[in-house]
Amino acid sequence: QRFVPSPCHILEFSQLVTQAIWFHDPMAVVRQLPHLADRHFRLVAKQKLTITQLQQLKELDAEKKEELLKEMPDELRKDVEQVIQSLPDVDVQLKWEVEDEAGIYENDVLNLSVRVDRKHYPDDYTRMADQDEASDPLLTKVEMSEEEIEEILAKIDDEEEREARREELLEEDRELWFAKQERKRELARARARGGKGWFASGAPPRVVHAPFYPYERTEQWYVMLVDTKSGKLIHHTKLITHNAVETVVLRFLAPKEGLYQYEVLVKNNSYIGADKKLPFKIQIDKPPVEEAVSAEAAAAAAEAAEQEEEEEEEGAL
Repeated sequence: QRFVPSPCHILEFSQLVTQAIWFHDPMAVVRQLPHLADRHFRLVAKQKLTITQLQQLKELDAEKKEELLKEMPDELRKDVEQVIQSLPDVDVQLKWEVEDEAGIYENDVLNLSVRVDRKHYPDDYTRMADQDEASDPLLTKVEMSEEEIEEILAKIDDEEEREARREELLEEDRELWFAKQERKRELARARARGGKGWFASGAPPRVVHAPFYPYERTEQWYVMLVDTKSGKLIHHTKLITHNAVETVVLRFLAPKEGLYQYEVLVKNNSYIGADKKLPFKIQIDKPPVEEAVSAEAAAAAAEAAEQEEEEEEEGAL
């Protein structure tokens, strides 16, 4: 788990084997389409098309696509179009936070949420859930931030009144959070009654277009968190469902104070040019003095309690 190149090379080799394509082929992405012959690859070279990602292939200009496929019979052209539409197209979004804390400090447990939307999959309950939540008046309400709360409290001079108002604001946020969870459950039940959701087993697996592979193969996706500077693999997981939208949470310990550069790699096992790389930075700060003191006090209390238990056990013996 220490270094990144090995697992990446294994997955990239799996892609080449699945699609029956040789190493370092500049036409590797285009060769995944059916019915193409040498003359088609010469046309790609003549048009000076550099296609290294499936997204480029899916967004190819209509005129260039027509020029590329003009000598192909209509039936075969339809096959090519169907395969292009079925090729992976994933959108990845990241969100990181520490539970119950506004900042990110040394030794905090960081929760990195990686949301993968497989846009080439048909709509299912996971994508419909996003659509419902984006349009629902209750779910679009935002809880107050600590800065907003402090701004309101700064206008109150009396300390007791200020603390009472703080509790009221925090209670309002808690009530809003619970109301949102209940609303999400209501929407989920409504989708289930309307037949818009998959059963508990999830969506069926999606079969890969791989005409030269001797067995049927299904899409698999892997998520890796990488420390860019050290090249170390911090965390990794596999998407376990075949739903259109899936979110995984990678938990890891925040390092020492500083600015850190990370990358999230989303890689698949079967298609060349479908992988995603998302770089991002996280600023780690030293914990506030109060937190550091309370953490030290808690550690000392825990150590004293453990020592007292050991002494009691020795006395009992």
